[in-house]
Amino acid sequence: MRKLFLLFRVLATYRSLHVWFAHRWGWLPRGTDCTVRLWNGLRFRVRPEFNELGTVDDIFVRGEYQTSRYSIGEGAVVLDIGANIGAFSLFAAHRGARVCAYEPTPGTYARLRENIRLNNLEERVTALQRAVAGSAGRRELFLHPAISGANTIAPYREHLDFVEPGKGVLVETVTLDDVFKANAIERCDFLKLDCEGAEFEILRAASQDALACIRHIAMEYHRAPGELTRILRAAGFEVVVRPTDDNSGFLFADR
Repeated sequence: MRKLFLLFRVLATYRSLHVWFAHRWGWLPRGTDCTVRLWNGLRFRVRPEFNELGTVDDIFVRGEYQTSRYSIGEGAVVLDIGANIGAFSLFAAHRGARVCAYEPTPGTYARLRENIRLNNLEERVTALQRAVAGSAGRRELFLHPAISGANTIAPYREHLDFVEPGKGVLVETVTLDDVFKANAIERCDFLKLDCEGAEFEILRAASQDALACIRHIAMEYHRAPGELTRILRAAGFEVVVRPTDDNSGFLFADR
């Protein structure tokens, strides 16, 4: 039944169904650049070899990061940490939000910028090539060979098959407090986090003043979420955890 529902969502989401099915069935050769069109008017340039269409599925088909407690709308201030190619950023901007999008991977950041331009949303989305972390400086970013969304500065168990120290790329890191200051954010209506394990150090290092600016949080977590839950509840959030397995899932926090 769930597969039937997802197929219905695919049909209702993608205008370029031929691209979606060709990607799904592995018919697109490596190095192919595709443009996929959605019925809502958005377009995305994706690279099949990095499963970038999967990130579009996550946002528009599966509805990841959406919560019944808050619906992003006109004038909302949204912070997208781990923006990848921009699926969530453009979802929010299309609804009228002002978005700050952080993505550290060089090639993925270039695709993020391309997708913002492709949809004429430069005035709504600000893209920055930084990794948000627990401290400012420079860190090694480890690159997954086949999934751009799995790149990480904070390796955990599932990353051990591709993490080789010294073979990543150096990226600039900033803290959550730095993000708020650099972008003059006094109120964040929605914070989305998908940063492959770095969510722990990000929230651990965040000041109470920064957390107090945030109304709603949706994140993917990649280890047991107990520490995240404690930090957010201490900051005044109501927290709901939706596990997908023993060590990963989604966490929603609202105030």
